[in-house]
Amino acid sequence: MKKNYYNINQIDVHKFIYFLAITSFIIIIFNTYNFVLERSPNQYSDWLINYQGGFVRRGLAGEFLFQLHRLSNIPLDSLVLVFVSLLYLIFYFYFFKLIKIIKFNFINLLVFLSPLSFLYPVMEQKISGRKDILFLVSIFLVLHFLKNFDFKKQKYFLFAVFITTILTHSGFIFYTPYLITIFILFNIKRNYKELFSELIWIGVFLFLILLLILKYSSITPDSIVMICKSIESFLPNCGKQDYIASLSWSLTYEKNLVSTLWTRDGYQYFYIIAFILAFAPLAYLLNSSKFIYKKIKKISPLFVFSFLILFTLPVYFIGADFGRYMFWSYLSSIIIFFFFAKKKVIKVDYKYKNFNFIMIVVIFLYCFTWTVPHCCNNNFKFI
Repeated sequence: MKKNYYNINQIDVHKFIYFLAITSFIIIIFNTYNFVLERSPNQYSDWLINYQGGFVRRGLAGEFLFQLHRLSNIPLDSLVLVFVSLLYLIFYFYFFKLIKIIKFNFINLLVFLSPLSFLYPVMEQKISGRKDILFLVSIFLVLHFLKNFDFKKQKYFLFAVFITTILTHSGFIFYTPYLITIFILFNIKRNYKELFSELIWIGVFLFLILLLILKYSSITPDSIVMICKSIESFLPNCGKQDYIASLSWSLTYEKNLVSTLWTRDGYQYFYIIAFILAFAPLAYLLNSSKFIYKKIKKISPLFVFSFLILFTLPVYFIGADFGRYMFWSYLSSIIIFFFFAKKKVIKVDYKYKNFNFIMIVVIFLYCFTWTVPHCCNNNFKFI
């Protein structure tokens, strides 16, 4: 029996994705504005961590904003709103360029509209306005500007990105392999010796940053008082159950909180199931794709991106925001995958150009009816 396919062309699909992207951008900025307005202890306070009490993890962006506030007398909350909004603007600028190059079919739409894709901060409101956006922007910046540097100088550009991201959110150190993968794929035609020598320098640099983070993983209560004093006009309840208060926690104490306070029975099992469901279309697409260059032709893209996820596992033992961590991995993966598919480093299967009724129903049910909670819940959130 012949299947009834709807003649939906690529222009219609792209218009639909553009509409969703524009809508998501507006909603995220609106959410961010509200979080700044209400002085949120999570989304807002994290951006205010600075070095006024001494060097501390997560403080680089906050110190930059604080010094800009001092120089310009612009209210710090306004600077946070403008800075975060600018990051989202940069992200969506490059995201629109990414959408433009993709040939959408049934599988690609499931991948692109997965509950952990770009709509996640809309479906899970508390993700809006957080430091996640800094790392996602860094993915795009490395993709678009790394090749502008001489091969031997590319590592210095990566070093600058590492410092900016990791010293703003220490958890990003476990996601740097995504950036390193971009470096490798851009230079895959080079011989192993010169590529390996550059990777050693990158590895040493990351190890030094890790040592720095471990040394300054927590600060004294007096230092927190000094940070709070510098921003008391913009965060009146500073140091009371917010991210700034958490700067005094040791790694052991934080792990105890994760296991006793934030996680529940079956927490890990629930997120394993959520991971499988949310990543399944992407896994299928990666498995049906292949690298074009002879050097890595026998390596499956599924193996490479699975290997990248393994590097992120330590962050799941330190924190409880499993949904957020999965979101970082997922969106970084699809951005890198589709970018290098366009660059013809990866060959993608583009079957099923038209859609039948069942496909449309599956896309709707899979992409728009549920999402994964970012933290502290072991049940799916239905939209």
